Amino acid sequence: MANKLGEWIEDRTGLSKLLKVMLDEPVHGGAKWSYIFGSGLVFLFILQAATGIFMASYYSPSSTAAWGSVYYLQHKASFGWFVRGLHHFGSSAMMVVALAHMFQVFIFGAYKKPRELNWISGVILLLFLAGFGLTGYLLPWDQKGYWATQVATNIMGTVPLIGKYIKILHQGGSDYGNFTITRFYTLHVFLLPLSLWFPLWSLLSS
Repeated sequence: MANKLGEWIEDRTGLSKLLKVMLDEPVHGGAKWSYIFGSGLVFLFILQAATGIFMASYYSPSSTAAWGSVYYLQHKASFGWFVRGLHHFGSSAMMVVALAHMFQVFIFGAYKKPRELNWISGVILLLFLAGFGLTGYLLPWDQKGYWATQVATNIMGTVPLIGKYIKILHQGGSDYGNFTITRFYTLHVFLLPLSLWFPLWSLLSS
């Protein structure tokens, strides 16, 4: 029965074929430590998603409750300090590994035909990664996040012609407050993760 269920799922999803393409791709010269950056990024991405879901169950996206909810997670929730630490340092590690991976791809010339789309998708994903870092930095609603976000939104405001509107859109009005944190939370938890699907699909299908 299990075999029939597996065949039914495979017939409709092609999951095992996808896993075979991802995991069984022949590597010229065999496996090397210099090839770990891509797999490391996948691991860190899964880590960020898992720890983010855990923290979202405690977090309150409100200017009056955000800091308190993070404090509770850090000091009172079971293993909250550990999960938050994984998420915090994992985000920095992900940026470092992503830059190392792109530098390696450039040095090895792995961006050339027929992998141009991989390179373009990787650059797009790097921008998404920076977006995750920027939007997540505000969420604890502490002094660092508050002032760093002011710097970021002020930079947005310098864009010719439309900068003023971009700034107001992100901060939710003329002042920083409840609308600012809810918009950054929406970007961090909903819009950016949903927008990841196209570049990820491009990488997996190429």
